[in-house]
Amino acid sequence: MTNFWIGLAVGTVFGLAIAIVLARLAGSAQWIAGLLGFSQDRRKVRELEKRLEEKDRYIRRAVEAFKAESGNKDA
Repeated sequence: MTNFWIGLAVGTVFGLAIAIVLARLAGSAQWIAGLLGFSQDRRKVRELEKRLEEKDRYIRRAVEAFKAESGNKDA
């Protein structure tokens, strides 16, 4: 039974160490990806800019339609 408990302790410590190392590597990989231009934040900003452009187009069309409906071309 003693070997079981020693193996369990060693395996647990080894497993935790591997988990910590992999977590650190994942953070490094994300940092390297950011250097190469694959940042999640940049992607989110691009998506937000795209949505804002679509909303701007919608607003411009609505204003033009309102102008045409009212007959006032100067407003």
